[in-house]
Formats: sequence, structure tokens, C-alpha cells
Amino acid sequence: MKLILPLLLLATSLTAEVRTWTSQAGSKIEAEVVEVAGDKVTLKRSDGKEITAPIASLSEADQKFLREYSQKEKASPPDNLPHPLGRAVGPIKAENSHYFLYLPKSLVAGRRAPLLFFTGSGGGNLKMLDRYIQAAEVGGWIVAVSKETRNNQNSLPHVLACMKHLETTLPVDSNRLYFTGASGGGQRAMMNAAGYKGAGAIPIIYHGILDGEEVPSKGHYYFIGGAQDYNRYGTAAARKNLGRNAFHRFHPGGHNNGPDTLVQDGMLWLNARFYASTKDREYAEQASDFERNLLDFLEGLPDGASHRAFMLLSFIRDDYEISSANQSRADALFSKLQSNPQNALYLEALADLDELSEKDLSEHGVGTLKKHTSKKVSREAARLRDKYPGLHEIPSILENLQKPTK
Repeated sequence: MKLILPLLLLATSLTAEVRTWTSQAGSKIEAEVVEVAGDKVTLKRSDGKEITAPIASLSEADQKFLREYSQKEKASPPDNLPHPLGRAVGPIKAENSHYFLYLPKSLVAGRRAPLLFFTGSGGGNLKMLDRYIQAAEVGGWIVAVSKETRNNQNSLPHVLACMKHLETTLPVDSNRLYFTGASGGGQRAMMNAAGYKGAGAIPIIYHGILDGEEVPSKGHYYFIGGAQDYNRYGTAAARKNLGRNAFHRFHPGGHNNGPDTLVQDGMLWLNARFYASTKDREYAEQASDFERNLLDFLEGLPDGASHRAFMLLSFIRDDYEISSANQSRADALFSKLQSNPQNALYLEALADLDELSEKDLSEHGVGTLKKHTSKKVSREAARLRDKYPGLHEIPSILENLQKPTK
């Protein structure tokens, strides 16, 4: 069995704890941990003799123990923040504006964190934070929801006030500012990404970049939209405009957010793309932590969500080289998930839908088109529906892409 323990970039000393250790061959010793360094552990027996051995030579239970114990010793949470970790709070006052906030328990002392800032088409509330929490914990993201931003008003002053307050009171990484929102909030998210030169956005049911609006010059973009959404063409046009730095994810419905899992997947995708694009060694340890947290999350998903686990694992495998600390564990999980051919088909179907968006849906330009359909789009969607029968939500998405928007 290959190495499962996450690599510690520096040797880590662990508090002494005598326990029974079992090798892969079944032999046992009583010993305490002296040090974990790279892929080896040093143990000290009761007679004082020290033994250094490959971590991979220990039982899976022992490897898991070391992985969890090492992480506790390595990463301590910040202790001087103005708000509690792991709890949604707010509204928090920022000049004449307010926002709701979630600080993940996975924040690490001395480390700046990515920020995801939500702008709504009809304001925001505390409950809206719920859909982001799981992915925020995996990626170590700070998440904030604007209370006041909405359609048919000048929301920029609220954005500026909230962003200033967030960046001056919390350990926000200025290189990793992300924005999200639905419909008109999605438009504001793209405007924010352009104005702040952000690292990316998750625009949802978005009508596309209108004339006169600034086009983002950097970052990665995970578009989410309903198959029957009247903004589907505008979303597709924006996705095409941003090229390889964008992805279009569908759900079967119309002009609504879709399941919470989609925005969570978007956050994890953005994490992978950022780590793939940066050469800054400062982020190497964060990337390794993200990989480990993601593997923990994927291994905990139910069997019925194996297609999702395969998709997310494929994203990080395809986007960048997984650190040696997590490579063996990722390979083992990938092999397990790949044994189900439906999982690979699901990933292929998502890629085909993204291509349909870029090549066919995008031809109809930006803006809202209600009660609209296209023979070309319908024909391609019908072809793909025949290619992917019975594959989770994929047939429903393709069926609804053939219908007029609503």
C-alpha cells in the first residue's frame, strides 16, 4: 500500500503518546511518536530505542492516526478574530452597509484566506450562507453575503463599504477575491470581479456581459445556469468570451439557483484552478492542505454521489500536479471511482454540455430571451441525450435544453 500521510514540509514533532502500532505484516509494538518527516515516522519504544520506518509500512488505522494528529499539531486556528469560527453571524455594520459572515473552522493562524462575496438581486440574509459552508471548510474560504445589494439601485457603495471592512478586519488574501450572485446579482458579481481584478467568480443564471460593461482581465469563472433559463444564451456567450478560464455548469431547471452542490463544486473548482495557475511557493502548503481536505470530503460522500466525487477529483488531477503528500491517496481513490464506468461518462457528459454551451448556445448573444428555442441547440441536445441515457441529471438537462426558455 502506498503512502497515505500528508507530507509535512518541515519535520513535525508530536506530543508523546504511547500506543500500539501495527505494521502491514501484522507485527505490533508499543511506542510513542518522536517525529514525522516527509514519508517516515520515528517511534521510540519503552526501552528508549528509536525506530524510523516508512509510514506506508504501518496499518491504515495508524496512518490515519498520524495524518489527523500531525494536522492538529501543524495548524492552529487564529485566536484574535472579531467573530467566531464555524458559525454564521451578522448583520455586521460596514459604514452605512451590512453583511453576513461565515469564518471556517479550517482557517489557519498566520495564513490569509480567499474571500467569496455574494451580491443578491433582492438583498441578502443570514440563511444564504448555509449553501457555502461545506466548501468553505474544505477550501478555507471566508464567505460574506451583502445585505443591501439588489436590482434597480446603485449597489456599488454597499460593495465598496463591505469589501473595505472585510479586508481591513479579517485575514483576507487580496490575491484571492471571488464574487458570486444570481441573476442581477450575478451581473454585479462579474462587475466586482472586473473592478477588483479578482481571482474569479461564480455567476449564476447570468445574462452575460452587456455593452459598456468591463470584461474581467484575469481569474477563473464557473458559470451556473438552468437548462431552461431565459438567460442561458447570455451565460453561454460570457463563458465563450472567457475561453479556457471558464466552465458552464447546468442544472435541469429554469431561472433559479439549482442545487447547493453546484456552487460548492464551483468553489472547489476555483481552488484547483488558482493553485494550478500560481507559481508562488507561498501557496504550496495551502494547496497540499486543500488536497487533503478535499480527499477527506470526497471519501465521506455516499456511494450515490460517486459521480460527483469522481468529477471533483478529476478537476484537481487535470488542473495541476497533486503534491507528493497526497498523490498516492488521490490515485487510490481515483482508481476506486474509475471502476464505475458511469462516473467517467458523467464527467464526459459535463464536458459535452460545456462544449454545447460554447459552440451553440453562445451564438444567440447576451441578454434575456424568453420562450426561445433553437433547432441547432435542440438537435445537439437530442443527440447527447441518446448518448447519455439514465445518467443522473444529465438526460433531464438535455431534455430541457430542447425546450423554449422560461
